[in-house]
Amino acid sequence: MQAVAEVKKINGDSEVAAKSAATYLEQILPLPCQLGKGHQLPSGNWRFLVLCNIPEIERLQTVATLQIDADSGQVIPLTDSEQRDATERILIAQAKARNRLPLRDGYIPQLFACQQANLYLGKEVGLLFAAIDPVFVPIDDPVWQLSIMF
Repeated sequence: MQAVAEVKKINGDSEVAAKSAATYLEQILPLPCQLGKGHQLPSGNWRFLVLCNIPEIERLQTVATLQIDADSGQVIPLTDSEQRDATERILIAQAKARNRLPLRDGYIPQLFACQQANLYLGKEVGLLFAAIDPVFVPIDDPVWQLSIMF
């Protein structure tokens, strides 16, 4: 899903950029999120942190960043992958706050599977690595299959 909120040219106006970002955020993440303070990049674009407020956690959780194009006044849309990661970061933070395993439609979220694989490899393997390319395997006992990049 892609959504674009059109507003007038912003030319350094943080309030207009914030309104554009907030409108877009409401369209893509109907979860308990808010915008952090924005800052203008050297390119003239604006960047805002997307923060999740979970009552059990005493601080806001950053789940994504949004950029606003300074010339057009439009949000640079998040990719489907970035939207999924933001949603999964919210689920993971909510689950951690409740001391539970994060689940999405009854399954472990992709981002959490990557985080857990990286955590395990960090403890057990003394090399530079990353768990990449997660693939969901829907067998009787479903799993996330990850490649390891050294």
